[in-house]
Amino acid sequence: IGAFNNQWTLEMSRDFRFSFLAEKLPSGEELLAVVDRETAARPWSLTRVWPSAASNVDYAIVTRIFDPHSGKVMVFVAGILQYGTEAAGSFLTDPGAFAEFDRRAPRNWENRNLQVVLQTNIIRQAAAVPRVLAVHVWDRQ
Repeated sequence: IGAFNNQWTLEMSRDFRFSFLAEKLPSGEELLAVVDRETAARPWSLTRVWPSAASNVDYAIVTRIFDPHSGKVMVFVAGILQYGTEAAGSFLTDPGAFAEFDRRAPRNWENRNLQVVLQTNIIRQAAAVPRVLAVHVWDRQ
């Protein structure tokens, strides 16, 4: 659970289609983003000067993979900020939020690896209902 505060998440997910990026900009601000390795654009990003994080939106990735060695399921739930992580947890536990993914996902996703990029609005320092931005599903190895 978590992205930039969890080195294991960053390490394990760096080669997936959707992953997290943190980089220092020449202005001194920090760019935090969910990147899509299939495009050069970074539409899901936040810029901030640490420690302030004034934003009205956050992004998250939910990843579910079947470990090729053990056959066990591994799940990564992480947002750029804590609000994205909160929204990703809500996505996994709220049937209404999950229904949007189910409508967009290809058939037979249940037995495949998957990633979902989410967006949540931040309202009064809390995450709103997450919205599915992108879905990627691929076969197990």
